[in-house]
Amino acid sequence: MSDEAFVMNLLPAPAELIKEEYSAVVWAPLLFEGEQIVVKLYRHRGLWHAVRCWVTKYRAQREYERLLQLSLWDIPCTLPRGWTRGYSRDYGFYELLATLRIPDAIDLETYLSDGRDYDFRGIFVAARGMHESGFCHHALCTRNILVRGGQKKGRTFAFADVPRSRIFPISIVGTRMALYEVADLASDLIRLGVPRSSIPFDAYGLKPAEFARVATMLDGYPQNKLLRLARDGESRIRHFFACTSNMLTRNRRIEPRWSKPKKLGVRSEQVHESM
Repeated sequence: MSDEAFVMNLLPAPAELIKEEYSAVVWAPLLFEGEQIVVKLYRHRGLWHAVRCWVTKYRAQREYERLLQLSLWDIPCTLPRGWTRGYSRDYGFYELLATLRIPDAIDLETYLSDGRDYDFRGIFVAARGMHESGFCHHALCTRNILVRGGQKKGRTFAFADVPRSRIFPISIVGTRMALYEVADLASDLIRLGVPRSSIPFDAYGLKPAEFARVATMLDGYPQNKLLRLARDGESRIRHFFACTSNMLTRNRRIEPRWSKPKKLGVRSEQVHESM
């Protein structure tokens, strides 16, 4: 089956168009191999963008691998089902990511905007688990957390949208990167009307000095593009030195980074299916 056939077999199925922008289109739910999935299509901004992704790594591929890693660590996230890339007349050069649909799930921002309450403790506990595993989300906000408000048992939330994330070979708890993510999430909750006193910082396990740093970030730091670029640059530098040090000292993780996934049958390097 060609890439084009794979995409065209998915998209004509009955589905709701969730998002339609120039760079990204999202459909849900679609039925694929007996499962309801969400399909996210990233459209490349010209040939140069496609070549750059080919030289580095595709966004859908990065997101697939990192969601798979989170699921192997048993951290709540949208479960990946496959990814592919190619070219079509309608979309040009594209990447496509398929994740398992979570029934009745909406993003936390929409949920709180409707005036409903939510227990955030589990989210902060899971964020701590991510950081202890060396996972930096880089977009930890209410828009990228899916919740199931009507569900009383089991997991009621999942992290989503992780293509900008990075995996460090050591824990990042206590670093400025991790504290900024806690502050980002907290400031987003405050923006949506959640009192600061109701945010469960203790569930994350902040030490007194770390809590003071997060409070300073909440009171003073601006949210602008320049700051985001500076933080991304710092993350790249930290990631490079951490991985280099890990290789030189041969201090490898005990747990697997991610298992080699099975293939879906399009082309082995292009489409993968999680186990």
